[in-house]
Amino acid sequence: MEDNTMILKMKDGTEKRYEIVLSYVTVNNGYKYILFTDNTTNYKGDINLYAKRYNSELNKLEDITDEEEWKDVERRIDEYLLKDGEHNA
Repeated sequence: MEDNTMILKMKDGTEKRYEIVLSYVTVNNGYKYILFTDNTTNYKGDINLYAKRYNSELNKLEDITDEEEWKDVERRIDEYLLKDGEHNA
């Protein structure tokens, strides 16, 4: 990872650059989460945002499968958007 970007290797072997939007460690479980985007948009025009859990022992990103983890991620996204909205108002 450099500054606020990271490069991920895709299944087909190509590499793709992503912008890190937010990263944080939870007190609940000690895991690090990374929210990132490739700055593409969905059919509604919203920027695609992705979230993964970082496993430092294996040095890899993992899918988030636990419902409680997703709730925390969604809360963090909401907080980030509110904070960002205050700065852009």
